[in-house]
Amino acid sequence: MAIDDVKKSLGRRLADIRSRIGLSQTELAGELGVSPRSYQSYERGKRAATTASLIELYQKFDIDPTTVCLCIAPLCK
Repeated sequence: MAIDDVKKSLGRRLADIRSRIGLSQTELAGELGVSPRSYQSYERGKRAATTASLIELYQKFDIDPTTVCLCIAPLCK
């Protein structure tokens, strides 16, 4: 799997998580301590989410970074 495919897959999972949490991209970006533009690039698969962002996601929303990265159920379809 190419790195671009990995970033796109991660971006889709982040969008799904954000939707389930019920936050806008801007709101979740603020919670993760990144700019809205950076977060939007994560969801679009243009940039990979940082380790720090994944840790924040875990600490604030109890979402295991391993689940996000590996697409482990029940998070993924």
